Amino acid sequence: MTQTTQNKIDDELKLKKRQTFIFWLVIILLLLFFLTSIYFICFYSPPLIISPQTTRITGPLTSDGQIDFFRYVEETYFSNPQIATDDNGFRIFTRMFGNVGECASMSQYFKEQKYKKLGLDINIPPTMTMPESPIKIISDYYAGLGKAIPNDFGIKMISKLWTLEEAPMLAEWIETIDEPLDAIAEMIRKPIFVCPIVQEESPSNEYQPLIALLLPDGQNFRGITFSFWARANYRIAKGDIDGAINDTITIYQLGRQLGKDANFFISLLIAISIEDIANKIPLDANPNHPLTKEQLQRLLDAIDQLPPRVDFLTACEFERISLLDTTQMFVSGGRVFLSRCGLSGIQYHTFDYLILFRYFNQNVAFRRVNEAYDIQIGKKTGNISDYYMPSSTSALFKNLFTSGGRGIIAANVSVSFYMTDTDIIDVAFKRIDCSFNMKRLTLALMMYKSEHGDYPKSDWIEKIKPYLGDNFEKSLHCPACPNQEKGKTNYALILYDKLPENKNALLLVELRDPVPFDQAVIAIDKEMSESELSEFISKIGSFHNRGITTARQSGAIRFIFDSDYKDSSKMQKLIDQNPDDNAEESKNNFDY
Repeated sequence: MTQTTQNKIDDELKLKKRQTFIFWLVIILLLLFFLTSIYFICFYSPPLIISPQTTRITGPLTSDGQIDFFRYVEETYFSNPQIATDDNGFRIFTRMFGNVGECASMSQYFKEQKYKKLGLDINIPPTMTMPESPIKIISDYYAGLGKAIPNDFGIKMISKLWTLEEAPMLAEWIETIDEPLDAIAEMIRKPIFVCPIVQEESPSNEYQPLIALLLPDGQNFRGITFSFWARANYRIAKGDIDGAINDTITIYQLGRQLGKDANFFISLLIAISIEDIANKIPLDANPNHPLTKEQLQRLLDAIDQLPPRVDFLTACEFERISLLDTTQMFVSGGRVFLSRCGLSGIQYHTFDYLILFRYFNQNVAFRRVNEAYDIQIGKKTGNISDYYMPSSTSALFKNLFTSGGRGIIAANVSVSFYMTDTDIIDVAFKRIDCSFNMKRLTLALMMYKSEHGDYPKSDWIEKIKPYLGDNFEKSLHCPACPNQEKGKTNYALILYDKLPENKNALLLVELRDPVPFDQAVIAIDKEMSESELSEFISKIGSFHNRGITTARQSGAIRFIFDSDYKDSSKMQKLIDQNPDDNAEESKNNFDY
């Protein structure tokens, strides 16, 4: 073999080695590029951009650089300087009764922090015992007899006039109830009634979201309201109308105290449900003790002097902060995610299939939550359903393998579990405001009746103006109705041929379409044919969800569900002029 041939072979070998090297280098570079791309697409979480578009607020920060939503909420919403003074009725309540109800089961850390923020010594025992719930007493009594009763039996029993002959199991309870309830009534009249916000000390990464922090105390006071409700109806049956009015006003004040300082939706729903209970109390149901004009005026004045609730947009902003807090917990690796179930409480859920990845684009998640909220409150146009969890598994897995996609999923989970509450609270606000409108009109009608012996037969709105003051027109339209035309009203007076003996009979009903004042009456004959009854039912209606608001001859305001007022046999009971203890709608709770 010649030298030239050898050199040629060597050159070819070198070329092959170089080509092999370049090939593998390209493969390695492509592999590195692929792996890097996989990392950035699937696992890289860009630094959180703290801005109004993402985190909404820019401080304070935690030690690891995240937004401290808890401290922000505490400083913004719970920094009232009166909270640790006796101007705060809740402080007096805690000192007198200690931790009651659901709060009694909270951790020692929670209790200590609560007392500390109220300026109280946890080692000093309470001075009074909280009375047992009348609903529990009734349930335990029948359980002891081995009788099965419906879940709402106790509420239905105390929501009507009752005596010890009808409820002997409450004899001991009624004897011991005055002192603690009167003490609570005094506390409620203090300038503020604010529970401090306390975050449970957690031994793990199972972070407790802001939304859960105030629920126990809110639920406690909803339970206490049932005791005032039961005593008010007992007092009406016994003829102590002034005492029943005092209890009714106390319930109004409690609901409004909780409502004016409540900044998130569950607290507001609890406050609204408490106010609704006060509206339901039938103060004029005892024919032997009719309400006087002075008593009616006292109740109307108390209603008009109630402090305003927190406005809707302020509550929405607090909800947004709470939702961002939960989203931050979620994308930071926390396992517990909270879902709400109306007034029934809270439930926890874990999403382990997402936690396994533990890499989220937080900026995507935060921006998407804010976009959804802006759409929900009308600040931005769009379809809120686009921000809910996808119904199909394929749509879910499409986003599961990228950090940005998982940020979208995290936001969608948050929005799906919380955003519907915005609609719920809007419906609740409009329904309770409608109830208050009807309550004011009812009290004015009853004052007219106390002076003239009967309700006005015509031009009733004009005739009750003197009892309502200059702002009477604000009570003439249901807030849910889009037509607020001046000179018209959503409420119609039911005119009977004679005053009904049945105190549960209708007095006012809602009309879906507003009518001129002189047409806002519906005449009821003593006996109505099926066609006449159908025509009557066709005239009433509302823009509320699932029913209408009504006023009764007793002064009680009650919501009737569609299934009840559209049923001829049930409606017949509600216009019956004869006494009928069973003339009542099927549901008694404030329900959404």
